[in-house]
Amino acid sequence: MAARELRSFALVGLRGSGKSTLASRLARRLRLPCVDMDHLLEERAGRSIAAWVAEAGWGPFRKAEEQLLRELAEGPRAVVSTGGGVIGSPRSRLLLRRSFLTIYLRWPPATLARRIRRDTTRPPLKEGLTLEQEMQALHRERDPLYRRAARYTVENTPGDKPKDTLERLLHLLGTPG
Repeated sequence: MAARELRSFALVGLRGSGKSTLASRLARRLRLPCVDMDHLLEERAGRSIAAWVAEAGWGPFRKAEEQLLRELAEGPRAVVSTGGGVIGSPRSRLLLRRSFLTIYLRWPPATLARRIRRDTTRPPLKEGLTLEQEMQALHRERDPLYRRAARYTVENTPGDKPKDTLERLLHLLGTPG
């Protein structure tokens, strides 16, 4: 399927999978606007996601995330970088499947743990676990959900760079690299 046949693209995957970086690069290549859901949610809330979650919990954040995804599904064509947990909502999964060309950026969990180890802006999702254990647990929970929501899965290996992932992604979309 050629990239230009559908309205919008959504990149999904665990935290640290490169959704923001790849969305920006893909948007440039396709000459579309890029929307980073986490950044837009922070801008609208006037606070970081970590502060939001610390003050109000994950529930209100996930509700706002789902509402934003609905807005983007109805909005102009774009490349959307989703938050890693957007997949947890059944309504969001349905939106991703029906309203977007959704692409799952899949990485080994240990690689993702190494990539995000120094990032203190990301609140822990599972208390009492090491980062490696958390990433393994999230992978077990979310991998089947990402796979069901996505039209394409881009498999990545520990040595891959963003340009490698982008080239595989463009190939899947039938867009010249």
